[in-house]
Amino acid sequence: MRKVFIAAGMAAALLAVGAPAQPVLCPAGGVVTSYRSDPIPSAFASIVGQPGAVGVFLPQTDDTTSFVPFGGGFAFAYHGVAKTQVGICSNGWITFTSTASATPTNVHPGDGLGPNDAIFPWHDDLVVVSPGSRVDYRFDSLAQTLAVQWTGVGNFVSGAPPATLVGRGSFTFQCVLYGSGHPTQPNTIELRYDRSTAPPVMGACQTTNAGTTATSATVGCENALGDPLCVGVDPTANGAANGAFPPCDLRLTPATYATPGLSAVTSLVPQEPFCHIEGLPGTVALPGPCAGGCYDDESASDLTGDDLALGKWVVVCKKHVCGANMSANGFLAMGQGTDFANFANTLLPSPAEPELVVAPFWDDLEAKSTSGMFYRVDGVPGCRVWTFEWHDFGAFVGPSGDCAANGSVTMQARFFEGSAGSVAAGSCPPAILPGNGNDRIEFLYDHANFVSGPFTASIGVENQNGTAAATCLPGNTNASPASGMKCVIDDCDSGEALAYGDRSNNAPAGVPACLPTILTNSVPPIVGNPFGLQVLGASPSGIAILLLDGGPAIPGLRTPVPCGGVPSPFGTFWVNLGSALLLVAGPTSPGGPCEGCAKVDLPIPNVSVFVGAVIYAQWAVVSVAGFGLLVELTEGNKITIG
Repeated sequence: MRKVFIAAGMAAALLAVGAPAQPVLCPAGGVVTSYRSDPIPSAFASIVGQPGAVGVFLPQTDDTTSFVPFGGGFAFAYHGVAKTQVGICSNGWITFTSTASATPTNVHPGDGLGPNDAIFPWHDDLVVVSPGSRVDYRFDSLAQTLAVQWTGVGNFVSGAPPATLVGRGSFTFQCVLYGSGHPTQPNTIELRYDRSTAPPVMGACQTTNAGTTATSATVGCENALGDPLCVGVDPTANGAANGAFPPCDLRLTPATYATPGLSAVTSLVPQEPFCHIEGLPGTVALPGPCAGGCYDDESASDLTGDDLALGKWVVVCKKHVCGANMSANGFLAMGQGTDFANFANTLLPSPAEPELVVAPFWDDLEAKSTSGMFYRVDGVPGCRVWTFEWHDFGAFVGPSGDCAANGSVTMQARFFEGSAGSVAAGSCPPAILPGNGNDRIEFLYDHANFVSGPFTASIGVENQNGTAAATCLPGNTNASPASGMKCVIDDCDSGEALAYGDRSNNAPAGVPACLPTILTNSVPPIVGNPFGLQVLGASPSGIAILLLDGGPAIPGLRTPVPCGGVPSPFGTFWVNLGSALLLVAGPTSPGGPCEGCAKVDLPIPNVSVFVGAVIYAQWAVVSVAGFGLLVELTEGNKITIG
């Protein structure tokens, strides 16, 4: 099923010159049966050896799913549908379908590709190979729970001798289902992690283009059909690129709520002078190809072992993501730590991988000896621009990586933080002017040095399940960007939470401190919804305080404080304390370093006058350190009610 909700103004994108994109309200979405996510204190307790525990997989196991019927009076409903069995996969997920799938390739929650009707405590390409590694399940009739545990599993290592399984790392986690008859938590789900174990950190060139050997797991759940109205639950905002366990365990509670529609305004406008970022102070160059030669089908996760961290989460087509996987084929796969070669660009939107694509010029590209991939960040926190540049790429020809490409195209993708209004014309490196950035995306081109390839490119952005897109030029056979054009893509501005600024603390030298994150409970801020805010990854057993500011914002800016925030002895504040409301959430959860979490429920009354209202938020976690107070501050959060 395919549904596309794109603003009617999209047709204006076909004009050579138009007005810059402006914030737009989302059209009506739909009502879904899904889940809200809340952090809970870490509660991992191994079921191995407990009465009633049953072994499912022992070494050597790879890519296997085993189906277990519910028994002993256990009943469970998922997305409101009663289930009778569970399929347990060695790759870190469970499913309620009868489809015999064991896919190792993890994708965004709600991607639409299999596995569907599934829960992902840690979906990655896993193997059960080490001594003592195993997968077990246990029904507890008294507690009305079903626990599934992966013990000592590792990341699959490709290239091992034939018929030999090799795993990297040894880590342990659980998925716990609370039965329909549970007195307080019917049909809830808990994802629990043994934090004395941890997934391995991947290094440069330890991955492959097949993509399944990197530590880049999916955490969350999705429904049976991959319904575009229910885009899946992504509690970490890392998409398919989780490299570490969540800082606290997670509880997924059934909830019915309204979703925003998908919309965007796309405009083609005259472009300012093009600034090449390679060689500028602060520009980072991606490493060369692992196999030598020139870039051909490589991505950042291949070359560095991980996504390129944005330092904050951004919103692309209503999806929160923290990282970008830069591909040599002219696109970014947002929040997707691994991918395939993806040299065959598709129409946007398309259900084919990759998803959540940001594509200034996606084609079968190849580098030359003069080519490179670069990225940089300009501006001060709150008013920053992230720039990714593909320099002097051509159309693929001849053997892979032979540095002999046809033609030349140089392009950039820019991501604007909320209060970064524009880039000063002619500035190089880019000088950022404050204003109404609205977290937009821009595509720029070196028009003066463009040489036909020939190219057949796709240009635009696509959501996480390939059901909606905002295209700058139609089709997937574009020979060139339009002469002199810059493409501006602006998501709708309601029913959304956007991050800005940086996390900070006042820790003196030698005192350990954390940099916690602010996230929603996976429910959009729409009237009538059980919306809430969380603080994750703070010091344990501190006091969590939520700062809420109703504004108004400084004219021309998207945040209630100047660019750079308001510095203080306690850290940087991103809300106006003169008009802020303080909500004490209570203590952060106990645990190890930076495993403290807390939450505040902010249900939004179903009152139409609230639509379009804006609230700014920031968490402060206070704890005792030495002879003083340690204050940890999250980044800011701008919430626009839909």
